[in-house]
Amino acid sequence: MQISARNKFTGKISYIKQGQVDAEVGVKIADDFEIVAQITQSSVARMGLAEGVEVHVFIKYSNLMLMSAEEDMLLSARNQLLGTITAIQNARISAEVVLTLFDKYALKAFLSQEAVEEMNLKVGDKVYAVFKAGSVILGRAKA
Repeated sequence: MQISARNKFTGKISYIKQGQVDAEVGVKIADDFEIVAQITQSSVARMGLAEGVEVHVFIKYSNLMLMSAEEDMLLSARNQLLGTITAIQNARISAEVVLTLFDKYALKAFLSQEAVEEMNLKVGDKVYAVFKAGSVILGRAKA
C-alpha cells in the first residue's frame, strides 16, 4: 500500500462506541498502545467495522502537536502518547521530529522551527504526541 500519510499503524478494533451521527473507534496497536478515532456511523457501516477487525490507522503528521512530558495539564484530545525524541530534522522554517513509542513504533510530527527552538527540543527528550480523534483516518483492505 502506498499512501502519503507519514504515520501508519495496523491494529485491531478493540471497541466501537456508537453515537447519533459519529462513532468512537478504539484501535489496539499493541498491548499498551491504543489509538482512538472518531468517524461517521456511515463509515463504520460501509467499511464493515466491528470489534476484532484489522484496520490501518493513518495520522497526518501536521495534525500532531507535541507537549513536554513535564507539563501538568489536562487536555481534551483523546490521543496523548508519550514518546522519546529519536531524531530532529531541522530546516529553515519547519522541522520533522521523530518520536519512538514503546521502544518500537515511530511517530513523526511536523512543527515550525520556531516551536522546536521555543520548546528547546532535543534527541532524548520525553514528549507527548497529542492529536484529536477526528484527525485519525481508518482504512481496511477490500474483501
